[in-house]
Amino acid sequence: MTSSTPRPGEAHSFVGIVMAAGDALAMKSARPKPLHRICGRTLAGQALETLHLSGVDRAVVVVSSGVDRVAKVLQQEVPTDMNISFVTQPQPLGTADAIAVAVTALDDDFDLRVGSVGSDLLGGVDHEVTDLVILPSDRPLISEATVRALIEAHRSSSHIATLLTATLVDPDGHGVVIRGRGDRVEAVINPDVARMHFDWSEGVEHECDTGVMVIHLALLAPALRRVTRSADGGSLSEVISVLVDAGYSVGTFSVSDPAEAMGVDDRLHLADVEAELRRRTNAALMASGVTMIDPARTYVDATVRIAPDVTLFPGVILQGSTQIAAGSEIGPDTRLVDTIVGEGVTVEQSVARSSTIEAGAVVGPFAVLEPGSKVGPGVRTGPFFTS
Repeated sequence: MTSSTPRPGEAHSFVGIVMAAGDALAMKSARPKPLHRICGRTLAGQALETLHLSGVDRAVVVVSSGVDRVAKVLQQEVPTDMNISFVTQPQPLGTADAIAVAVTALDDDFDLRVGSVGSDLLGGVDHEVTDLVILPSDRPLISEATVRALIEAHRSSSHIATLLTATLVDPDGHGVVIRGRGDRVEAVINPDVARMHFDWSEGVEHECDTGVMVIHLALLAPALRRVTRSADGGSLSEVISVLVDAGYSVGTFSVSDPAEAMGVDDRLHLADVEAELRRRTNAALMASGVTMIDPARTYVDATVRIAPDVTLFPGVILQGSTQIAAGSEIGPDTRLVDTIVGEGVTVEQSVARSSTIEAGAVVGPFAVLEPGSKVGPGVRTGPFFTS
């Protein structure tokens, strides 16, 4: 192995790449695919939030069109201390081409003038290794804990790349990992190709690639140049094959919950993924001290903040930047959007947008608070109140 292979314990820096260049054709939508929302966040915004919580404070977002629109929306979602760049993939080519476009945004900060794959790129001197954390925006169930664990597994290994994999019975839409002698990763291939060579009996499990990976930047650049010469722009799977053929080792880290591999290709997938993310959100809230009478009928955006000892009755919908203080009871059949609720408040069968309800107030039933409304401390609006 060449001296350019990262060594365990070596200093690493990580840059995120969010793959958000998918089109909205299957979504039947004029809205760019990365701007479709689940639990209050856009798909691309969810990916950036996951990277940020994982300790990655710089990211490049690759889009296929509407970059100004995507940038405007995402800049309102991402943490202010995260450095975000946006690049456009001019043609809808492969994933390797998308990454090559993203790498161009890093030219000013990293010396990418490297030799051919397999050469002694870094001369064996001590250096800081820069790795890319690649995260597709249409895999919104990949958790922060999983990305952290993937990064740590890669950082502590000598692999040139580490793939996030999932064990699936139905690998449709996922690449299949092929292993050789000594359990060595040899390739990631299309499920249709794998179907011709491996046992595809019902119930047989397969190790599948999720599209999420950590990969050494200095070696990625020359591998990309080789792969992206093809007419279709090439794929990341081909990049992995190039690196393996050059003698580099590729590792894997498996998700503990196969549901994290769920992707979004159409509106049905979007609904399935939102249901799972909502279940996780509700479970985390209940673990923190929030009571939900019927979690299956309680809808809370991931961006909402709720204190302990709040009770949510069935039919509650909480969205946007809504905040609810301790001891309040919300619902049943209540929708709050971007609304601040103080301690000990009761809101029943009502709707509020961009409003403030102060401590001890009783709102409803059947109240409507228009944007900018304020209900003072201890005030009772009574039924059929409209601000």
